[in-house]
Amino acid sequence: MDRNGNERVSGPVEPYTITLDDDPIVAKLIEAALGTPTVAFPSAKALLQEGPALNPVAIFVDVHLNDESGIAALPEIRQRWRYCPVIVITADPDDKALADALTCGADDFIMKPLRPREVVARLQARLADQALKQNTQSVRYGDVQLDQGYRLLRGPKGERYLSPTEMNLLLALMRSGGTTLERSMLKNQCWDHIAVSDNALDRKIFEVRRALLDVGSTCTIGTTYGVGFYLEAVQEEARA
Repeated sequence: MDRNGNERVSGPVEPYTITLDDDPIVAKLIEAALGTPTVAFPSAKALLQEGPALNPVAIFVDVHLNDESGIAALPEIRQRWRYCPVIVITADPDDKALADALTCGADDFIMKPLRPREVVARLQARLADQALKQNTQSVRYGDVQLDQGYRLLRGPKGERYLSPTEMNLLLALMRSGGTTLERSMLKNQCWDHIAVSDNALDRKIFEVRRALLDVGSTCTIGTTYGVGFYLEAVQEEARA
């Protein structure tokens, strides 16, 4: 039985999704919108306890649960279901919460109240992404590897998911081969020609620098003052 008293889906007999939300109505709305079964969990603890037995086609996670944060649960959810779309659902308009969710491994988000057509469209888009990711190659630079398909940065001491903008920024720096990229060029590549301030770019540079430290990389982002930024890989002999 699921957490709503319905019969539990056991094994991949047919496609099903998972909802992590303390409101049981959300699971019913998603199930009705998609026309496929939904296995509902009110807490991250309950979901992760049964994780190994589940093989969903997608996971919908609420940002704010009763006594815990859905965002805080995202890294472990992403780790257990690495190749499954994870979509955040929330009524919170706070941009920071959504940015944090993407950084922690979410693939997309849907604002409440849920609209059936948007639920279907978002999931179809993410499933299409999954198909493309199978053919996406990783990019290596120094002691780090960036998996573009899953926005996953791997280093000597671990892994970390990046937001889309952070990934585009680091990817541009990795592909530059250590040469300086001008601020204007980075803005165009990371924000698709949307006008952004130097402060916005500086904040993202800070986040990428922190991500490199989090995974134990010796790569550093250097600054060419008045021009832009470059990525530098420290050689083993230089560290000795």
